[in-house]
Amino acid sequence: MLRYKCIAIIRKICYSLFRRSDAMQGYKFTWKSAEPEFISKALIKDQKTVLEVAKTKKKMIMERLKNNCDHSVAYCETMNNLLIDFIAKVAVNPIMTITDPWWGYSIEMENNKIELFLYRIDMIAFTKKKDNKITCKWIDKRGNYSICKSSCKKLTVEEYADKYGVKPVTVRQWIRRGKLRSAEKIGSEWKIPELSDIPKRGYLPGHYQLNENCAEELPEEYQYLAKFCLITILQSFADRNIYEVHCFSEKGDYEIIQMNEREREKLELFLISTSYFNYMFSGKEEYSTVDGRSLEIYLLEELKEEDLKDYTPYVGSELDFIENLVLDWSGFSEDGELDVLEED
Repeated sequence: MLRYKCIAIIRKICYSLFRRSDAMQGYKFTWKSAEPEFISKALIKDQKTVLEVAKTKKKMIMERLKNNCDHSVAYCETMNNLLIDFIAKVAVNPIMTITDPWWGYSIEMENNKIELFLYRIDMIAFTKKKDNKITCKWIDKRGNYSICKSSCKKLTVEEYADKYGVKPVTVRQWIRRGKLRSAEKIGSEWKIPELSDIPKRGYLPGHYQLNENCAEELPEEYQYLAKFCLITILQSFADRNIYEVHCFSEKGDYEIIQMNEREREKLELFLISTSYFNYMFSGKEEYSTVDGRSLEIYLLEELKEEDLKDYTPYVGSELDFIENLVLDWSGFSEDGELDVLEED
């Protein structure tokens, strides 16, 4: 049911974005077709390449942190240790060489962990405009089987305060004010992932996703949140003492609720301290190609017109092309080796 709701929302977006789009050429491949050479060259297929990518990304991440003054020394040390641990696990884990088409490995870093996944590309689509610029429009992946991962420890308030050189009372204040959103309440005790840097000055937007299993269990004070699947909290530009709670539903409904600072702090403390909502961390990084780039970025930067010269394109409006991709999300046509959309 959720998939159909998502399709309806995406179709609305398609019409709003592409209703005036010019004619273009489009290409769509699925796992049922032969794997194109430009995909085979990009995907990580063996342990040696996984290890090389992991080492390369460690070097790049640590160099970036070294040149970035936004992070504390404690945070940088924790990141370095996490990456060293992950590389060691990759080196000793039995990681098979992939021979099946459309399958590859991906190293993904999110929140407080780095993990190696095995996944399959189900569908991938491109568009080519009049200026011959090729854009990757759609990548649908399936599987994401976890092979190995490294996660940082969860610290008590006292342990976190000691590691980051602050007082426990300061840490508790950060949690109460909704500034240390990675904190979790386990029983009566707060636990904070070790890879959680001290908060910066000012207010940063907060993003929370409803845990559907808990929607009916929300306390009466926050029962109105049950109809929303996503909540984003922003500080008003007009008045810094006012906060705007942007609420989105699966049906595409949208509502803004204004709060003062005290009300916002109370709401965020509730969102952080319960399992009803999940805090959506930012900064997810994906390394799914042989040189450490994500597949989307790799194709954007490396795919050339000549790579698609052997395939017959769809020619028509961008709106029809994108809409067909959305409709195919739940299944693929049974025709031909190469699944290329045809003009109506």
